[in-house]
Order: sequence, then structure tokens, then C-alpha cells
Amino acid sequence: YSIPKIEPISTIGAGDTFNASIISDYFKLKESIFIKNNDIKVELEKLINNAVKISQKVCLSEFNYPV
Repeated sequence: YSIPKIEPISTIGAGDTFNASIISDYFKLKESIFIKNNDIKVELEKLINNAVKISQKVCLSEFNYPV
């Protein structure tokens, strides 16, 4: 997978965000695959790209941790 280069401000919580996105989208995807007979490779690609985008947003925030 290609990952866009960023200048992270903080990486706190980025891994947790990535994993949470994968898990959340997986449960949404699981139902749609069986209902629509979608190509699993294409759908997993979307799932991973979404997780990357979301965790990048976390890395670009200076307020990504509980106080």
C-alpha cells in the first residue's frame, strides 16, 4: 500500500485509531459483501485506505490525547 508522506505533529493514538477503523469498517463491510457479492479485494483496499486517512488525521493534530 502506498502511504502519503506527512509531517506528523504527534503519533499518540494513531495506531489505536487505525485498528479501530479497521474493526469498525470490517463489520460494516462484512454485511455488504454477502448482500452485494462485492469483490473482497476491492473492499479491503477501501477499508485499509480509510484507516490510513483517519490515522493520518490523528498524526496531524496536536490535541490527539486525553488530558
